[in-house]
Amino acid sequence: MCRKIQYAWVNVAVCCVLYFFCSGIAVTGFSIYMPYVKEANNFTHTQLAQIIMVRSLFGLVSKIWVLWLIRKIEIRRTSALACLSVAIAFFLYGVSTTLSGFFVAAVFAGIGYGMGSSIAGSVLLHRWFDKNFDIAIGLAASGAGLSVLIWPTVATNLILMWDLERAFLVIAVLAAVGSVVIFLFLRDYPKQSGLEPVPEIKNVKSGGFRADNSFYLAPLLLGMIVLNCNSVYPLYFVECGYNGLTVAYAISLCGAALLIGKLSYGFIANHIGNKRTSSMFISFLICGFLLGSFAAWGTAILYLSAIFCGCGGALTTVGMPVWISEFVPYDKFDEMTKRVQIIFALGGFLFSMVPGMLADLLGGYSIIYLIFIIFASAVLMVIWRIYRIKSRQR
Repeated sequence: MCRKIQYAWVNVAVCCVLYFFCSGIAVTGFSIYMPYVKEANNFTHTQLAQIIMVRSLFGLVSKIWVLWLIRKIEIRRTSALACLSVAIAFFLYGVSTTLSGFFVAAVFAGIGYGMGSSIAGSVLLHRWFDKNFDIAIGLAASGAGLSVLIWPTVATNLILMWDLERAFLVIAVLAAVGSVVIFLFLRDYPKQSGLEPVPEIKNVKSGGFRADNSFYLAPLLLGMIVLNCNSVYPLYFVECGYNGLTVAYAISLCGAALLIGKLSYGFIANHIGNKRTSSMFISFLICGFLLGSFAAWGTAILYLSAIFCGCGGALTTVGMPVWISEFVPYDKFDEMTKRVQIIFALGGFLFSMVPGMLADLLGGYSIIYLIFIIFASAVLMVIWRIYRIKSRQR
């Protein structure tokens, strides 16, 4: 058992690398480049939104068939290919000078995100952890927060010191190295390391989710928020009059808060329950967007908004897998994870064009924060309702 536990934490560390590139860099990491891409290529807000839409579309498609791919070639190879796709995406971003070139890069970014984000990580760690799954997934998903903490300031300084192309190519090389690390060290099952297998039935507390389909509104709305707010942040902050480095510092603060949120979510849920923890983190999102509406008033409000939004963002990569582990039996976890992640990606895709179109129509992104507040409030009400139904079924 000791050796199994030890290698389980090696898998957590490798999954951290996976989340760093496929959830963090592929999605949030690109957002820091967007003001510079817009300026260098003279793109409109709508054209930038089209790039995000293409990435969202292929992220959605990849999540639809990733579970099939995992069963064919295992999580290790799937995850390595996902990270390699992110490397190809950033290489293409770096050499592209036309909108169509950015579309092709966004295709690879979407594939990397869809194949290597929450589905692969959640399924893998659920195989390895009899207990403390929520803590393990939180530690692994902190890789995405770490990328948002580190990369915005690094990328901005690389762009200012060198140029946009080389700043893209640096992360392409790092992602390629990450894919090698994943391929060498990730293990799908304990038996592949000569260890005892995990028992087939672990989640004995879950009797099956019997609530109505309103549950799926939560990941749909969270996808609309989280998969699009990251691309709005830098453009909106620049619109508020802040320079590139101030924006990078704000996004790094968001990343630090995201990292802390993901590391702490499982521990908090173990002490006060997932219903209260989910409510707390959704409230963080609402506070962050409310403060963001007044970001132009000063850097203190800007930074506070970034901190609250970062903390709340932990809900998507940690909170949703924990919901699933609570609501469904062990043998249904993989399929339910796939379904929820597809709905989450669908939300991101459906809303991907809206921020850019509204910005071109209304002359700014401020209205988007009001929409995000409404969406996050709706998620809070859905989660309260679902847990109330769950308590009645006991």
